[in-house]
Amino acid sequence: MLREPVAALNCNCHRHRFLNSSTGECVQVDIPELHDHKVLAPTAEGLLLLLHARKNVRLLNPLTGQLIKLPPLTTLLPKKYHHWLSARNHHFDADFTASGSGIADDDSTVVLCFYTLRMLGVAKPSDQSWTLLKFNDLLRTAPVMFAARFHCITLDGVMVLEMDPPRLVLAAKRHMWISLDGSAHLVDNGGELMLVHRKLLTGYRRGYDVYRVDLGTKTLFPVNSLGGGCALFMGMYCSLSVPIEGFPSGSISGDNIYLSFDVDERDGIEAYHLVDKSISPSAIF
Repeated sequence: MLREPVAALNCNCHRHRFLNSSTGECVQVDIPELHDHKVLAPTAEGLLLLLHARKNVRLLNPLTGQLIKLPPLTTLLPKKYHHWLSARNHHFDADFTASGSGIADDDSTVVLCFYTLRMLGVAKPSDQSWTLLKFNDLLRTAPVMFAARFHCITLDGVMVLEMDPPRLVLAAKRHMWISLDGSAHLVDNGGELMLVHRKLLTGYRRGYDVYRVDLGTKTLFPVNSLGGGCALFMGMYCSLSVPIEGFPSGSISGDNIYLSFDVDERDGIEAYHLVDKSISPSAIF
């Protein structure tokens, strides 16, 4: 599901756009469930994790309307934090955005990640409660489901969620410094896991370093290309790599980073070119 500007999300519309990232085809779908549910996160499989009454979690197939119940949030949060789910919590929408959530490799386990709260929940539809994992991190990062496994970035490096029992283990050691005014973004680049380091240069200028995550050697390799045939759309909480041949000729170019509306420096920038690290200014500037 494509993210919409805040104004569109607040218009009480139940019609949303879904993009096939392989073909570039975009379809609109009516989702009546959004009348009384909040979208926690779209998954990489095209499903939606929904929340009803600030506690009831459900998994929706927006194309078929199938709705599957999952354990409530009250079984994930310790009791002393249940007041976070009350109507008086004005930070609810920011705290309970489940970026990087999705379906694990057994096709029956749901991974629910509240990264700003440093909480990760794992459950099957038949479970009575979520299995809670906590992690410490001071970095602004965007986790991702890659090859049906949850990956995130901590102070140690790229971490992967292992099951049985659920635990986070090191997938690739981080060797670059990520300051508090920077951020790190994981993205599935056509079956290859990439890390984009968004860093502050001089003044308000930003730079973007890209690394290939080698899960075999548990290392990060700097690269200046996405493979030539792909472009990257980067947001603060979700990034998407798409093949350019699925889009109208000339609309996007390979090895370019296009910034989402939630990235501060987007104004004035049309694209960032990875090969020579140059910037194409927006046409309105």
